[in-house]
Amino acid sequence: CICEQYDSFCYVTNTCIPLHTTAPCGDQCDDEYIWTLTFCPHSQTCNSQSEPCGGKCAPPLRLCADQRCLDEQSPCNATCPPHLQFCMVSYSCLQYNQTCPCPPHTWGCRMYKNDDGSLTTEYQPGQLRQQQCDLAASDTTPTKGCRGEIYDPRFPFYTTSVSAGDCHPKYVKNISGQCVPRE
Repeated sequence: CICEQYDSFCYVTNTCIPLHTTAPCGDQCDDEYIWTLTFCPHSQTCNSQSEPCGGKCAPPLRLCADQRCLDEQSPCNATCPPHLQFCMVSYSCLQYNQTCPCPPHTWGCRMYKNDDGSLTTEYQPGQLRQQQCDLAASDTTPTKGCRGEIYDPRFPFYTTSVSAGDCHPKYVKNISGQCVPRE
């Protein structure tokens, strides 16, 4: 069998398999993906680590209600494992000895202190940063130009902008206009 230029020949099944696919060769998966694929015997497919196989996640990941597999530091619908605390500002699960700038399920804009003590969202050299914690999880921001730092396991930290009337970046408005987790 001659395969197309971007296919590979599977000697187990005597078939051509397109590269970068979730089709397995026997019980082996293409390892050229950026993320690791593992063979799932229940579905006979190659799954990413964020997908459960037979209703279970590969250790050390845990299964969330939305059927995604996440590590301990990533919240499932704003909930962390019992031995970790939820931090909405960073949207992460922290050890109890780690510091979250706000109490659980609260967040706010990152503000800067002016010389006169007033707060602004616009940074000027020499200003001190001050995290606000005046919004509940279901609140939208009243401040135009609000910025927050949201943790993403794939990147150390990234900054995202939140416009007036928006939810926390990891939340979305439901049909009644309340902010709820995206997950």
